[in-house]
Amino acid sequence: MNESPWISIIIPVYNAGQYFEECLQTVCGNTQLDIEIILIDDGSTDGSGNTARKWAAKDVRVRYIQQENQGCSSARNHGIELARGKWIMFVDADDTIEPDTMKKLRVLEPKFEDAEIVCFGCHMNLPENMTELHKLESAITEELALSACGVRRPENGLPETNFASMCWKLYRGEFLRRTNLKIDRELVRGEDLLFNCHAFSEAYSIAFSPYDYYNYRNNPQSATRRRNPAIKERDAVFQKKLQAFANQYRYRHLEQIGASYSALNGIAVSFGAYFSFFRLAEYRDFRLELTNFLQKDCYQRYLKKKCPGAQYLNRKSKILIFLLAHRMYFLSWLLFGVGRKIKRTLDMVSRS
Repeated sequence: MNESPWISIIIPVYNAGQYFEECLQTVCGNTQLDIEIILIDDGSTDGSGNTARKWAAKDVRVRYIQQENQGCSSARNHGIELARGKWIMFVDADDTIEPDTMKKLRVLEPKFEDAEIVCFGCHMNLPENMTELHKLESAITEELALSACGVRRPENGLPETNFASMCWKLYRGEFLRRTNLKIDRELVRGEDLLFNCHAFSEAYSIAFSPYDYYNYRNNPQSATRRRNPAIKERDAVFQKKLQAFANQYRYRHLEQIGASYSALNGIAVSFGAYFSFFRLAEYRDFRLELTNFLQKDCYQRYLKKKCPGAQYLNRKSKILIFLLAHRMYFLSWLLFGVGRKIKRTLDMVSRS
């Protein structure tokens, strides 16, 4: 391809597993020639790199790039640097897009010709306990878009898009190059949301379309199975950056609801990814580390208060936050540490 492509599709790849082949089938199944598909292999060790190379060998639109393992943010940033398209789209390696996506986007393009970001709907297929959170993220998206810049409203109103994801959006390539926006490599979660915070604030115009081209996979295999200290070590960094952004720009939904939900949910996620793995013999260390973790200001400002974002937590997280707020640390470990081990054992038995 000598001419600049119409759209660049960036797919970071790291041990993508069984779903990667299906992802590539749907992306490459779009027959338009003026697209480029950039596969950034972030040091995969499970054969995903071989799958990516296979597709690059048989489809001239596919570019395979290999790098040492540096994380998804680094892979996406690398993709942005390489992208030559008028538009840039991000797809996760375990998700899919509709087979006629490119054709429909071409038809819709005149309606958002001046936009620098275009938000679409998405087939989420979420479990029931996540639907309220999705509504919250849609409300934050609308509020931030309306506050930050001009918005092109579709005839039927704004779709329920997800502000916390860089997927199911189009970013104008020139816009990303002009603003030099990058995904924060310091973060291990929340990096999409923080990127969109800055992107929405920099954009002159944002368009919304009700077309659902993206299929999000709620992949249970992606849940944390082993202790991951990076989650609890980096979460406070993300929370501080999000709260600082919300305060600086005075975005009401993000400041009053989104930031409070994010901090409380960050506690629950960190507990599940790290603290719930402590054994009874390590309880003294568990209590000391948990106390130090919760003393951070980004958590304390919401932990013992009735925060509007708390209503969007699932029931399990609400119980955990209540126990931690009242310093019932042993009960929290008993319910969520031992409980996690019991559930994992039962799951293994049921699969055998």
